[in-house]
Parts: sequence; structure tokens; C-alpha cells
Amino acid sequence: MADDLASLLHHVPHYNFKFQAVPSTFDVKDRDYQESLAQIALPVAVLAVFLLLVRFCLACRSTKNDIFSRYRPSEAVCNRFTVYILLLLVIGCAVLCIFGTVQMTHAVNDFTDRTTNTVSLLDSLTASLQDLSDFANTKAVEVSNLTVAAPDESAKKHLSDDLENLSMDVYSAYEKISGALRIDKWNGDIQHYDHIRNIVGIALASLLGAFCVFMVLGLLCRSHGTTACFSVLVVGAFLACWLVGPVLFTASVAVGDFCVDPDTPVSKTIDDPDAAYYIKCTGEFPYQQDFDAANQLLIDAKSSATQLDKYANFTGLLSTIQSDLDSLHARLVCDGGLHQQYEGAVDAVCDDGLKSIFKSAVGLLVAGLCFAITMFLTPKIVESFSEDANYYRRPMVNEVYNERSMLLSAPKGYGTPV
Repeated sequence: MADDLASLLHHVPHYNFKFQAVPSTFDVKDRDYQESLAQIALPVAVLAVFLLLVRFCLACRSTKNDIFSRYRPSEAVCNRFTVYILLLLVIGCAVLCIFGTVQMTHAVNDFTDRTTNTVSLLDSLTASLQDLSDFANTKAVEVSNLTVAAPDESAKKHLSDDLENLSMDVYSAYEKISGALRIDKWNGDIQHYDHIRNIVGIALASLLGAFCVFMVLGLLCRSHGTTACFSVLVVGAFLACWLVGPVLFTASVAVGDFCVDPDTPVSKTIDDPDAAYYIKCTGEFPYQQDFDAANQLLIDAKSSATQLDKYANFTGLLSTIQSDLDSLHARLVCDGGLHQQYEGAVDAVCDDGLKSIFKSAVGLLVAGLCFAITMFLTPKIVESFSEDANYYRRPMVNEVYNERSMLLSAPKGYGTPV
């Protein structure tokens, strides 16, 4: 579902301000791509301004010709029934927005957990590498200080040098990997802004829902004041939905572009050649040369360790180092855990994250459309509530003057002049 949604949003046309086609490749630093995202939200903003101008023009026309309007009971009932349906639909959209906001919070928490786990695993591996390097270096010093017979001096020096070089090779791998995949550096800012977004999103959706419930009750009670207030506030609700909704839809398009090929923008952002191995899980293991050198040193040191076993269990020492080295190698390769954590972080963005943004965008856009229709219907409803229960019709202008003329010109006893 998430892959299909990302692919669908990725195929949304991208045009810059010169109306030239722009590739849908995610690149927030590219000016044309930024303009293409702005162009996606621009038509909705233009349509919103157009609808407001039409509403203003109709309001002015209705004010000028109000005395000529006629009250039609069937039309008033139809208007109220339509508004009932639209307001119930807006309440459903508000619930959808709340659900999307909560789902977004879950996605952010999942993302930060994954990135934190990635860095924690990386720190554990680097700590193990450093411990192994220190251990080999300590043993090299112990061997160099070992008192042996003259025939074993050469073997002692050879073993000490091998352990010291092994320590240097392991430390070289430690230095290289310690700066890779630091993808948790934005976690603090992400969680901070998500907390604000969560409060604002739920508050906005709840306010829209409560606003609609308030209006439905006003319509049911035929409250003229409530409906008149709503006819004014609905304009603000319409603007709020169609200002935030397009922004969220544009964000969902950008996330869709990212999710089609997430590895490339992440690699550019981290800008670490070694990290590309864990991101794309292709190519040669970047620290293989250091591990090969360490393994070769262990092989070369075996003969010297065997010769010095009469002083201490150096063969067992090399076996321990070899076991630790193999374990670290298995944990450092692509399928050792780092790539899985990275994939989990990407899935959090491209699954729950993308779905939540899209749901909120659709909810707000549909709610804005409902408010736009309601915006044109509420003046008629307010007018219908101003009429008598017997469907009183206000007189036409010519009827007012004709009646006045007839009364003034009538003989005595036929009426009292007004």
C-alpha cells in the first residue's frame, strides 16, 4: 500500500514557475524542484481566493436585491439537508485528521527509535573494536616484557610486533567506522517539532469537529444567531483547511518522491563513502582491508605463539583474538544489523509517515471543499430562519408603494392612511 501510494504521488506532474517539466527526483536543494512543489499547492490557493471573491460578490448582490428575494420553503429545507450532510462529512474528515496525526506521531517515534538503535549498535561495535585494539596492544606489551631464553627472543619480538600491528589495524577500522551512519543527529529537532505538530493538529481537527457539531445543533434548533455566526466563521474554517491541506499534500508528494529512491538523498545528506555501503548494501565491505591485514598477522603469529607456549598460553590468546575479530566482522557486514535498522527507519517514514500526511491532507482538502459549499448555502438558511412559520413573504417594492397609494386615495371608511 505504501509503495503504491509513493509511486502514485511520485507521478504527480512537477513544473517550475516557468511551466517547464521538472524531474520528480527528490532534491530539496534544487531550486526547480522547490518551485515544482510550490506549484502543486498554488492551484488550490488560487481556487480558494476565487471562491472567496465569488462569495463576496454574491453577498453584495444579495444585499442590494434583498427586498426582491422570495422565500421558498422547499429550497430552504433542501439547503439545510445539504448542510447537514456536509457538516457530518467534515466531522468524519476531522476524525481522519486526528487519526493521521496520531499515526504520524507513531511514525516519528518509530523513526527516532530506529535511528537511535542504529547509532547504539554502531557505538557498541566501535567500543568492541577499541577494546580489541587495546587488548592486543596490552598483550603486545606483556610479550615484549616477557623473560625468555635466548633462542626464543626472536619469536618473542615477532609475536610482540604482530600483536602491536594487529592493534593498529583494528584501531584503523575503529576510526573509520566511528563517524559512519550518524543518522540520529536530527532526532532532537524532529521530536520537538513533532510534539508541536501533534498538539496543533489534534487541536485544529478537534476545533473543526466541535464547530460542526455546534452548527448541526444550531440548525436542528433553528437558531438564527448560531447560523448567522456560523455563516461568518465558515469562511475562516474554509481558509484554514485550504491553507494547511495543500501544504500537507505537497509534503506527501515530496515524501513520495523520497520513498521511490530513499538511498540516494540519504547518501548525499550523510556524505560518508563508508556509510553508502550500509545504506545501499552493495559493493565491497569498506573495512575489509583492515580485517584482512589483522587476520594475516594472526596467521603469521601462530608459529611464534606455538614456540612461546611453554611460557604462557599464547596460542589460546591468538584464538581468543581471532574469535573476537570474526564476531566483529560478522556484526559489521551489511547483513549484521546496521542495514536492517536503516531500512526500519526508512520504512517508518515511507509507511506510517507517508500515509499519515496523506490522510491529513485529504481530510483537510475534503473538509475545505465542504466548507466552500456550505459557505454559499448558509446565507439562504439564515434568511429562511428570519421568515415566519407561515412562510411570510416580504412585499415587492412596487407592492409597498401601490398599497400606500391605494390607502391614501381611498374614501373615508375604507381604511386608515399609513
